[in-house]
Amino acid sequence: MTTYVAFFRALNVGGHGVVSMLALRRMHEALGLQAVNTYIQTGNVLFTSDEGDALSLACQIEGRCLQEFGFASRVVLRRAVDLEEVITTNPFPSEAEQAPERLVVLFLAAPPVPAAASVLQRLAAAGPEKLQLSARGQELYIWYADGIGRSKLTPAELERALGCPATGRNWRTLLQIRRLLQQRQKGERRSLEKGIIRGSGANSSPAPLVGSKRVRAKQSCGTGRGSSLLAGVAVAGLTPCPGGSAGYSGD
Repeated sequence: MTTYVAFFRALNVGGHGVVSMLALRRMHEALGLQAVNTYIQTGNVLFTSDEGDALSLACQIEGRCLQEFGFASRVVLRRAVDLEEVITTNPFPSEAEQAPERLVVLFLAAPPVPAAASVLQRLAAAGPEKLQLSARGQELYIWYADGIGRSKLTPAELERALGCPATGRNWRTLLQIRRLLQQRQKGERRSLEKGIIRGSGANSSPAPLVGSKRVRAKQSCGTGRGSSLLAGVAVAGLTPCPGGSAGYSGD
């Protein structure tokens, strides 16, 4: 089973794509997804699935959303391990500590177009914002030095520059989602440990007697994405991370 986070684009933003989190959870559960949870109203859904094809899974979620709620919303999926990589390789750690609401990560739904590098370079040179692609080229970090509200670098402009749909979340939101994922992992580990202990007690039986000696039985327990053309590209104000309309409201 794989743990995913679904980031919905422009959900419950400015009166567009209004849907309750209860309805969103039930929609995911109807698709057979498990351990479904949501975080705040902007459409952040945590779940597990045995589907390994993230693109196919995102398409299923988008189709079900259109069917049930009557509007289309782009869904960008990231595995829990992907999100952890995004956080640990943050190129702006001091800025994130200073004002986490001013650091935004755009999650790209597809690889950016080849011309994106030059366009992003011009955008970075024009303003106080700092831009940096992740090493995978599937996320764009944006530091809004003067705040998102004052910036002329709008999400729609960034999406046009990238040439692909994207949705953004600020650093504070991503850290909270990370905490929820860590809590989930700890809960799963405890459940597994309890299951092993309970199973060991339930399956144990007196060792057979051979002659006048009891023979001890031995027991054993068993347990049963495409790269971007821009990854590694460095331009003024836009450099690859070390390691490994847009539609966002800053959440």
